[in-house]
Amino acid sequence: MQKILIVEDCNIQANVIKELLLRGLPDVYVFIANQYSQALDVSKKHDIDLFFLDINIGLNQKNGIELAEELRRFEKYSLTWMVFISGYANYMLQAFKKVNCYDFIAKPCLPSEIQRVAAKLLGHKEKELTSHTYFSFINSENEKTQVMKSDIFFLESKNKKCAIHSQSQVFITQRKSLIDVVKEINMKTLIQSHKSFFVNINKIERINENKPCSEIFFNTYDKTALLGRKFKSINKSIFLMAKYG
Repeated sequence: MQKILIVEDCNIQANVIKELLLRGLPDVYVFIANQYSQALDVSKKHDIDLFFLDINIGLNQKNGIELAEELRRFEKYSLTWMVFISGYANYMLQAFKKVNCYDFIAKPCLPSEIQRVAAKLLGHKEKELTSHTYFSFINSENEKTQVMKSDIFFLESKNKKCAIHSQSQVFITQRKSLIDVVKEINMKTLIQSHKSFFVNINKIERINENKPCSEIFFNTYDKTALLGRKFKSINKSIFLMAKYG
């Protein structure tokens, strides 16, 4: 089992990243450290395969780059993958030159950025994020159809059928419940946002707060989905990663 360490002083942010990694990657164990000393302790006790490091890890302690420099002094971490996730873009050059990190992801970031970087560095194929590339089904015209999973924006329940909103078109399935379609698609990035909607968290652009339901907007797509209070609460950590308008 591959091990990932997230170093982030904000526990909410750290758990958001942890949940995304566990949803997106098979067979990984994710540690969280909120402080410099805790991060060193975890790194000594375990063999970490990938580090996600914040720059600012609290007052009165060394920052994430100093932590990375210290980790590089360990022989076992001299070449280990390190990725910074931070809102302090002015540290980017320092991170690359002093620590030889692989990537610098600026906050706020999309879930897909974190998942793709982790998958690539740990040697997973991107198709593992969705468990097969295509979803095949019988449409409302009784024809066999398939849609590329990575093209799906959201699923919507319509008159006891399911509408699959994709990059190319909206597909309507035969009479089948929303939950059944979601199970058949078997796509880890599909999250329920409303009793009638499942959304692909990698496609979310922003969320506009409204009552009684908020509205979810997507990258390069003009239709929107709904976010109900109940599901916003259940999946709070996931929807925190969205860019709010």
